[in-house]
Amino acid sequence: VVIKKTALSGTVLSQFNFKTMSAHTANSIYTTLCVDRAPPPDESSPTSMVSCDYVVNVICPATPAHVAKFSKKRFTLTSETISDYETKIFPKIQQMVQSGWDQWIHSILDGVTEQNMILYQNDIIAIVKDERVDFPPKTMSEMHLLVFPKQRPRTGQTVRELSDVDLSWLVHIQQVVPQVVFDLYNKKNTTDTAAGSDNNNGSTSNDTSSTTTTAPTQPALQSPDEVVLLFHYLPTYFYIHVHVHHTSSEALRLGKSFLLLDVIEHISRNGQHFRQVRLNCIRDEARWAA
Repeated sequence: VVIKKTALSGTVLSQFNFKTMSAHTANSIYTTLCVDRAPPPDESSPTSMVSCDYVVNVICPATPAHVAKFSKKRFTLTSETISDYETKIFPKIQQMVQSGWDQWIHSILDGVTEQNMILYQNDIIAIVKDERVDFPPKTMSEMHLLVFPKQRPRTGQTVRELSDVDLSWLVHIQQVVPQVVFDLYNKKNTTDTAAGSDNNNGSTSNDTSSTTTTAPTQPALQSPDEVVLLFHYLPTYFYIHVHVHHTSSEALRLGKSFLLLDVIEHISRNGQHFRQVRLNCIRDEARWAA
């Protein structure tokens, strides 16, 4: 049996219980709200509880680039030369960066807001949650984390700017992150399971002849080899970062990303690889059109 949610209808706002709406996170121009379902007229239920049936992301003020990001898109297969990038793409990236497009990332890494979003950090990198996805995720295919290097400046960049001088932190991410994510996942999953078991066994019954084992509620991450690291091209944000997915993820789309392993291999052989080659990629035509 496969059960899926249908797309939200245009009348979904009538289902919002605005009396219990609460801000979940706030960072720069971005706010995430938790809203629960409005009870039917004949249903008597307290209005002080927020179950977060809906997650509402608010961008205020929103730029035309923000509106375009969430509008219906037409994607095309493009063969991009370095000249195309330098004359058409990079100037648009600089415009977005100067408008504060990436400010929320700096706010997290600089310790200003949302420190609860950081799952792990050392002197070289920080692993940050995607606010749209629980960690651990409900299904492994939903897993999505972001890895940011702490070296500065790292803004206004894509894989096009990567060279052999970046190899040390790229290799560090590839060597460290899969194991860290595996350990974080299993630690969190084990903790949640133990807590659930403690709650279930909290009765004062004198019957000690049987025990109950509580199975993990999240799916199993079997090994670090199931953790995939990649760059999007073109990315949504331009503080350079690596995406973390599970091998079952539908986000591993051909023409939209480069495996970190391949990036390391390319610039190990030729430090200026991404400054020289033609990149064949699928991109949003309206966003990047000349």
